[in-house]
Amino acid sequence: MSIIAGNQKEVLERLFHILTHTPPWTGEEILAFRIGEKHCCFAVTDAGGKELYELAYHTAAEVNGNFMNRFFAVYPELNGTFSKVILCYDYSQFVLVPGSYFISENAAAVLHALQGTGRDAPVHTEPVTGSNLYIVYPVKEEVNQGMLSKFPTAICTHRNKNYLKNLPVVNHSGSLRIDFDPEYFFVVLSKQGQLLLVQSFPYSVPDDVIYYLLNICRQFSLPPSEVQLIISGLVDKQSALFHELYQYFMNITFKDADWALNEDNDYPLHFFSSLNEIIQCGS
Repeated sequence: MSIIAGNQKEVLERLFHILTHTPPWTGEEILAFRIGEKHCCFAVTDAGGKELYELAYHTAAEVNGNFMNRFFAVYPELNGTFSKVILCYDYSQFVLVPGSYFISENAAAVLHALQGTGRDAPVHTEPVTGSNLYIVYPVKEEVNQGMLSKFPTAICTHRNKNYLKNLPVVNHSGSLRIDFDPEYFFVVLSKQGQLLLVQSFPYSVPDDVIYYLLNICRQFSLPPSEVQLIISGLVDKQSALFHELYQYFMNITFKDADWALNEDNDYPLHFFSSLNEIIQCGS
């Protein structure tokens, strides 16, 4: 872990950084970002998305325009040219709207009514491939415009859109796909390929996570001992959180990124699954 300091409001806390190749890049690589309220991470891969070149994950009190300016100063190799750039936003507030009820002009009002965001907040909307759903989510305009000024041909998407493309179909007792960030975790609940729930939850201690997950199982009449948990993100197998999960859920697997890393890499591969999937879905 390292701290890269500017003024107090612009501190970038680096949780990890992996560099397997030496920049500058050739221009054939793929660059993917995940940007949330308090975190920003990126991955650079080869043109096919199969080999990881660089990856970093930072947190801050607020990811805003000043944060992004400092971010690119820390990683000047990202100011070059790439064959494809993917901007994946994972703000915790979002809604899914059935296509039969979706009206683009009303998207901001729907988000305000259901999530409490500002009625005039800029929103993105996009269809979810393979379903009759639209995902509606807010964007921080200064961040989005700053990114698009650097990468005008970038593909913009939301993290949950990727998770909804490949729902498990074999588990008859239901599957909970869970991805952990430092302060939120995202849940996609499905059963035999049918989507039941997509939601984000705040947490600060393991009991928060257990409470929400058990409540989900109760609401959908799913036995915790039989539900499949597919975990990715920032949770370690040796952590108190994983220990608590295993007290209630017997069927737990980790969703690993399929990048091959050096033997001296100390980070679990499931830490990087979301960036891996962003590139796989967008390449």
